[in-house]
Amino acid sequence: MKASPQLLVPRYHGDDRRLGWFDVFEGGAVKNLNIVRIPSRGTICAWHRHRKQTDFWFVVQGALQVGLATGGSPTEPEWINLCPERGTTLVISPPLWHGYKSLQDNTILIYGLTEDYDGTDEERFPVDVSVWKLGAR
Repeated sequence: MKASPQLLVPRYHGDDRRLGWFDVFEGGAVKNLNIVRIPSRGTICAWHRHRKQTDFWFVVQGALQVGLATGGSPTEPEWINLCPERGTTLVISPPLWHGYKSLQDNTILIYGLTEDYDGTDEERFPVDVSVWKLGAR
């Protein structure tokens, strides 16, 4: 069976007190919640994949170019851009290769994990910077 990414659309709600996204990590599968600030535009964090863990990614500030690939190596990825204006949660299931490039300074990514960190669950692949062109979709 071929894995594929899934995009969820969290509920967006506002009233006179606040605006926000709710049910960002739908389904109760998230065991661990992490927040990362990527200070500089152009920062690349890639490639890896998991055997068990599913990731849920939601960008609350800035933008990411996300690469996703199947097969033995991530040499021909598909691209998805994430930003608050899209308001979507990207679900990355095993065994998808994944990584990102920050498109703006001070991008903030909130990501949920279905498993506690386990370095033995992760497989890595070297980054080819030439694959990460701005504007790739």
